[in-house]
Amino acid sequence: AVATLGGWFLFYFTTDDAYILFRYLGQRQAGHGYVWNTAPFLPVEGYSCFGWLVLLDGVTSLTGLHPATAANVCSLLASWVTLLFTLQWSLRIFRTQRHGTLLAPALVLLGLCTDRLFLTWTSSGLETAFFNALLMGWLVWGILHPEAEKRGQRAVLWASAMALVRPDGYLFMGTSGLLWLWQMRGIPFSKWGGAALRTGWPAAVVILHVLWRKSFYGEWLPNTYFAKVVEPMPDLGALYLTSFAIEHGVVWVAVAVGLAVWGGSSPRIAKSLWTWAAAGSLVFHTLYYALVAGGDHFEYRILSHLAPLLSVALVWSAVRLAPRKVAAWSGVWVVLWLVTHGLPWVHFGVSQSQTTWSRGTPEYPIEGVLPGFLQPLGAEFDGLQQDLFRHALGMRHQHHKVFTEHQRRTIPTREEASNLVAGVENPVVVVTSAGVSAWRFLDAHVLDVFGLNDYVVARTPPRTREAARVVAHSRQPPRGYIEAFRPNLIVTPSKVGPMRPRETPLDDDTIRSIETYFRENLPTDRNTPLSERLP
Repeated sequence: AVATLGGWFLFYFTTDDAYILFRYLGQRQAGHGYVWNTAPFLPVEGYSCFGWLVLLDGVTSLTGLHPATAANVCSLLASWVTLLFTLQWSLRIFRTQRHGTLLAPALVLLGLCTDRLFLTWTSSGLETAFFNALLMGWLVWGILHPEAEKRGQRAVLWASAMALVRPDGYLFMGTSGLLWLWQMRGIPFSKWGGAALRTGWPAAVVILHVLWRKSFYGEWLPNTYFAKVVEPMPDLGALYLTSFAIEHGVVWVAVAVGLAVWGGSSPRIAKSLWTWAAAGSLVFHTLYYALVAGGDHFEYRILSHLAPLLSVALVWSAVRLAPRKVAAWSGVWVVLWLVTHGLPWVHFGVSQSQTTWSRGTPEYPIEGVLPGFLQPLGAEFDGLQQDLFRHALGMRHQHHKVFTEHQRRTIPTREEASNLVAGVENPVVVVTSAGVSAWRFLDAHVLDVFGLNDYVVARTPPRTREAARVVAHSRQPPRGYIEAFRPNLIVTPSKVGPMRPRETPLDDDTIRSIETYFRENLPTDRNTPLSERLP
């Protein structure tokens, strides 16, 4: 826990995207509900972490903390919970080991709390650490619960909590529900009613949330889904997974596990349907992001829940290869730790040279800091990283950290922003980075040009094929849309434009008519293949 706290301080940052959530929180606390822009604009769900939003709303309302502080403290607490679940799981796995019973779980935790992937997401302001803790709860206290009769009920409970925090949880809810039905196959049908009530009430909460989303926002899915998913991009997803596998030594872990299974002492392969179902869900989750979404904008965020699993796999492999020789398997673990943890920390050290934000693709070349015989491999990895960055994939912790700090310095404070728009009827601010700027201009209507928080932009196809392959930044407003609102101010990451007075006021009816027109005349049919829509 202390080591993780140290990592929290070392990596501490808040992404610009987290401030999107803070704007929704601020609007609710101002009495407008979870909306991006207040009426007469229609509500849009530009977030995908309802449970995390409600948690932060409660914490900030009770404590008065700034949302960024509250979010990062909660992320640290969630990371500690992940440590606890990992420890409990490790104690179960190694409880029958005659030698080093406590050493093995200790090395699991040591591997985890020195893992850059784990430490990166102990902060950020996003829901990542919270979701990961719930996933570990689902795995350890649901799927792998020591009392078999409790697995179904517990799995549904944890998966439902995951679904409230992120839509990814729907996958794990489905898996849990099917496993529960399988578990119930030997119980008389007359007894299903009570069992279904005890097990299904968490799922009912999720269903109620989905129905509320549909009634309030008018959609079954968050607006972010429409903004981010343009078309499947498996080639970019393959680059994303390859980069992750190289950097975090996944190949070496796979080799170690393979040797432990086939060459270890008394190998046992898990035959439980529950275990295979959980593994299948995790694989499907990863492949969906890779094959459909093309990866993720943030540094391996959607793969960060694998950190505890990889840490357990390292120690398990070492122990299985030499179960009666503590010194031997400990030595194997040290070697595995070096090949899985070394490169991420080398890369982190190089990235610390970036202390200011600038336009263009960031560079963190590791070739020059590696020994001579490894430099060709370092050059290949650097090239792979640049390929990802050009498509806004896997943007690193340091990049987001310095960008947010730059935004805080550049954008007017909340008080200054409020004074700028004071007295203007329906002030409209256009932002090209809808994070800190949108949070600071809470008293204005904010138009998000990338569409995460805009219904029309999120459903407008990219104008060029190159733009379509920039993950999470593909969308652009249809021509005439932004201009129709006669914005008073344009805010970019590097410049805050002058206030523009309107010759005629922008009244509520005009806003409604603009939104209605563009929503009813979207520039494309989403069912038409992208290749037929773009020149």
